[in-house]
Amino acid sequence: MAFINPLVSYPQPQIREALLSHYKGRSVDDIPTPSLLIKESVINGNTTRALKRLERTNYKFRAHVKTHKTIEIARKQLGYDLPEYDGKKYDSIVVSTLQEAFSILNHQTQTGDVFVNDIVYGLPNITPDTLVKVVELQKQVKNFRLLVDNIEHLKILKKFSREHEIKTPWSLFVKLDAGTARAGISDDYVLGQVLSEIISSEELSLFGLYVHAGHSYDSRTVEESEAHFFEELETIVKGLNVLKNKVPDYDLETVVGSVGATPTLHSLEHDLFTETSKKVEELVKATEAQIEVHAGNYSICDLQQASTGCINIDNIAVSVLGSVISQYPRRKHPVGELLTNTGVISLSREVSPNFPGFGKVIVDIKYGEWAVNRVSQEHGILQPSNGSDAKLIPIGTKIKIVPNHACITANSYNAYYVIDDDDKVVDIYIPWRGW
Repeated sequence: MAFINPLVSYPQPQIREALLSHYKGRSVDDIPTPSLLIKESVINGNTTRALKRLERTNYKFRAHVKTHKTIEIARKQLGYDLPEYDGKKYDSIVVSTLQEAFSILNHQTQTGDVFVNDIVYGLPNITPDTLVKVVELQKQVKNFRLLVDNIEHLKILKKFSREHEIKTPWSLFVKLDAGTARAGISDDYVLGQVLSEIISSEELSLFGLYVHAGHSYDSRTVEESEAHFFEELETIVKGLNVLKNKVPDYDLETVVGSVGATPTLHSLEHDLFTETSKKVEELVKATEAQIEVHAGNYSICDLQQASTGCINIDNIAVSVLGSVISQYPRRKHPVGELLTNTGVISLSREVSPNFPGFGKVIVDIKYGEWAVNRVSQEHGILQPSNGSDAKLIPIGTKIKIVPNHACITANSYNAYYVIDDDDKVVDIYIPWRGW
């Protein structure tokens, strides 16, 4: 069978069409390795379930697109192209790179397919070279919003407006730290300074408060994820109290309180009826601000998400297709080890607490259970993961590996092979790359 190299054989605009014409309808056994597979029915199910649950709330929704970086999945996240969903459509996203924003907006300009009207840059990256790009993005979308978490950010924005004669105020989310200690304000005094400066400046406009409980990925049960959701909401309420103390007559109903992470979104899908559930309901009712939920990984999922207890393996839509390329009988294990062409670049070095190694191997049951025990740049070392009743997998056998962290794993691939439940290729998604 002829091999198509998507990076060499065709210019960028023709990649999808070339791959589709060659692989559509073929089995995964015909796909070169390593490659990224996405099961269409699973991603549709994950996305539909989340949207239906959100419909039962009064929350706004903002889809994070960094995990997949594709038009096709972004549309699904916002309520389009789902066979079992005909509910509310959303138009707000959050991006981790400006390239994601440029890619979506370029698509909308070129095709007239406008489904995004509101973008948040999810990194408090306020530098002059960033703002030059943001100004260009603002020309292509109705609303483009920035995150700030430092008084210096506001000074840079005001200076940039003066120097470039920008008359429209910057729309800002103030980023709060809910306990992750990665980015965001945790000190009430600093928050008060930032809020006061925004409200008193004609060049700045407060859109809302933004929280991401990244540490919720360490949850081990649905109840723990729900507790992190409550923490996110509580952080928003504390921030609103600071705002109220600074400006007593400020209309809090105009403020958006954006909360979310995949585990905390997943907690909403379970009707737990716990004490925390009651506290969440009471807190939301008492909050004057508009509550918005943001999340992204939920549409694809991975072993980290399965470790939270909110989903199971069947909810993971992504896997890496690799090949067994050598055998080492009785090495480091009574059965031995296997070499694959799936190393760090293919899988990442991320680990998950409930699964051994760097990925769970899916292979014919007759070979037993295997996991990715060690990785180097291009090499993966498999070892039996449950006792010694496994058998060496023949060289040349193609295997699927469920990754620990889909966001990092997917970033290594320039094409995604979308498969049906019979492991046949039904579509090709071409992701965006770069910053």
